[in-house]
Formats: sequence, structure tokens, C-alpha cells
Amino acid sequence: MSCTGYSTAGHDRVYSVTVPAGMTFSATITPDATSDPALYLVPRPVTNCTAAPVCILGVDTLFEGDPETIAHQNAGTTPEELFLVVDSRKGSIADFSLTTSLQ
Repeated sequence: MSCTGYSTAGHDRVYSVTVPAGMTFSATITPDATSDPALYLVPRPVTNCTAAPVCILGVDTLFEGDPETIAHQNAGTTPEELFLVVDSRKGSIADFSLTTSLQ
């Protein structure tokens, strides 16, 4: 699964996120020195998480060991139910920190 235009054959980790109306959700992943992470947002339901996913936004702009940040504003009038997907170009990311915020 990929929403970045790059191959992300690594193992996915998926987190459920609710973004209230008018709020901006952001997430930053800081990987170990040998991992190249990607982040993307996929709207629910889970059937959108396929080999050709329905994507809102995806980022994979940096390199091994570099943090990636994604941000999305819910411009609607109702909460958005999303999946935050952590992926990588190869294998799984053994150690990483994930910071999220709503503003």
C-alpha cells in the first residue's frame, strides 16, 4: 500500500484518528538511523486500505533516519475518521517515535 508515489513494501502500522471539524491533525515520525519512513492518511472504512488505497495525503520526501511530517485540515463541518499509516520503503521500522497534535 502506498500513497506517496514511491514503493513502500515495508510492514504497515495503522492508527485510528478522529479529526474534529475545523481542526488540523499533524503527525511527525522520527525513525531509527537506518529506516526510511512514509506517512499517509486514508479515510475510513477499512476497505480503503488496499494495495491501491484511497488516499487523502501521503509524505515520503526525506531519507533514512530523517523525520517525516504530515498535516491535514478538516475543512468540513463533521469529524473525519481516518487511518494514519506508518510505512517504510523496506522492512519494518524497528524503533521510532510518533508525535501527533490537533490544533
